[in-house]
Amino acid sequence: MVRDQEIQRIFEIADDSLQGVIGYHFFVMALYQSVDFNKILAHLPNTSKVAEVDAFPHTFSWDRHYHRKELIYTFIPPFFELYQSRVALTAIVSVFDDALDKFVTELNCLGCHPQLNGKEFDPKKNKWSYKKRIEWAFSESQDCTIGDLSAIKRLPRTFGIVDEARRLRNVIMHNHGVFDKRYEDEAIGLKNIERVEHPGYARFKDSGKSVAVLLNYADIVNFSRAHIEVLHVLHNQIQKKYFSHGEPYDYSKENRIIQWSSVFWGNTEFDSVKNDITRYSYIKI
Repeated sequence: MVRDQEIQRIFEIADDSLQGVIGYHFFVMALYQSVDFNKILAHLPNTSKVAEVDAFPHTFSWDRHYHRKELIYTFIPPFFELYQSRVALTAIVSVFDDALDKFVTELNCLGCHPQLNGKEFDPKKNKWSYKKRIEWAFSESQDCTIGDLSAIKRLPRTFGIVDEARRLRNVIMHNHGVFDKRYEDEAIGLKNIERVEHPGYARFKDSGKSVAVLLNYADIVNFSRAHIEVLHVLHNQIQKKYFSHGEPYDYSKENRIIQWSSVFWGNTEFDSVKNDITRYSYIKI
């Protein structure tokens, strides 16, 4: 039997997108470590007509005053790495969330009817949350017997990392990156998924003071590895269980070398992207 091509397409788009996030993270961090901070000032926006005050476009009606030097100072080491890591994490979680949603939806459309705890997915009655989709992905992946066997053994840990990323994303997006009790309350409670907990949360509980989510370069590399590894195991299992395709996905057999232009711009013509950029920005008020 052959793989289902739409399921494979969902997988490959997510796989490429996750590689794009980490590739961009590598590039931006390398730029940051190479930059001459003295040259940044001239490249920051300044729409102010007053010499002593800087400003940037804030709404379509008015600009907002700020200090360019203060913005630069805010990102001096190690602060840029910490903020950029938050940005990378939210992108990783968004890509993976979208992939799980598309897997479940496509399987349902094909009549495969994904189940969680004995109940079939029914988008008309109860569209699964991202938390539920992670639980479904774990239940499916546990039964995988093909591909990277060491990755299969790591599933309790890697799914714990995936769930930790989800909870941290929620703190970053919904609470300004500051821990609150929801971080603990929202954790997946399955005993077979290892609980991963940011050390900042213990400091928040002990002190009762505001504690920010701090992530570094190594954290993002490991979050990326966990999501990509889980994605591969899950895709292999879906293809085997629902479509009787027992051969694991392999980059070399699929002739899938990394082409960064394709990772970042999909199947568009790279030269056309370079040409089209001269036409933007297209939004005008």
